[in-house]
Amino acid sequence: MRQFITIATNAFMELVRQPVFLLLMTSSAVFEIFLATPYYFAFGDEPKLVKNSTLAVMLLAGLFGAMVAYWAWFVFGKKYANDADGK
Repeated sequence: MRQFITIATNAFMELVRQPVFLLLMTSSAVFEIFLATPYYFAFGDEPKLVKNSTLAVMLLAGLFGAMVAYWAWFVFGKKYANDADGK
């Protein structure tokens, strides 16, 4: 269990070092908190509405993060791969 916590902590610190992912993580967390604060008049379905909205924000933030990571790999990864090959 201690190894898992160490790996998770190191992964989180590596994530926070990247400014785009830090911005994405904090903005999605703030928006999720915002989703839970207003009053909804949904006839008793407020918890379900908040849960579904939060899951949708998590999905979109994850998809956007994956797109940014792929774009960074596509742009910068090929440049460094060519440098490593000696071209």
